[in-house]
Amino acid sequence: MKRLPLLYGVGLVTVLAMNPASAGNRDFTLINDTRSIIDQVMISTSDDNRWHPTNGFKALKPGESSSILFDVNDQNSPCTLQLKIHLQNSGATVEWDQGFNFCQLHKIKVWYNYDNDAYRVTYY
Repeated sequence: MKRLPLLYGVGLVTVLAMNPASAGNRDFTLINDTRSIIDQVMISTSDDNRWHPTNGFKALKPGESSSILFDVNDQNSPCTLQLKIHLQNSGATVEWDQGFNFCQLHKIKVWYNYDNDAYRVTYY
């Protein structure tokens, strides 16, 4: 398994301020802006040592997007989750170990930065 560095980008903070997500609602849209097929999306919490596949995820070709829906979205659901994505064509696994606050974002776009040879994530 090849593990590549992941850089992050913070997108449109003003959108979050104008349209805050409900506490506990972690659903989001994943956008594949790479040249590879994303065939696995997994989540975990910082205190869990296992990755959990997302329900009903179907492979995303480059340029496609998909809604990721959680079975439980309530006040007790953890908002900050780690994200792991597997890219079928390259066999690369990209992990964001510090996590995202899924209660405050709506979309995550995964793309590849050819200038520094790293996958990037933009969220908003």
